Amino acid sequence: MKNKHVSERKIFRLKKEVDHCRHQWKVVSEHRRRAWQLTDEYWEENTKIKLENEELWEKLIKANKELRELEKKLAK
Repeated sequence: MKNKHVSERKIFRLKKEVDHCRHQWKVVSEHRRRAWQLTDEYWEENTKIKLENEELWEKLIKANKELRELEKKLAK
């Protein structure tokens, strides 16, 4: 009878441990999923900002070129 009681306690303890591990796994999985989501959002935002930056740079170059041409015309 004593061995049965010990094994029941051991089974109960192991079941609790398994439940705890499953819970921890779910928590870790959720953190990993959220990290990937944030990474994806970061890359999307970063790409968008890069494109805007390139457009602004091109506009700046074009405006600079026009300014130099106007300055040349005025200097004549």
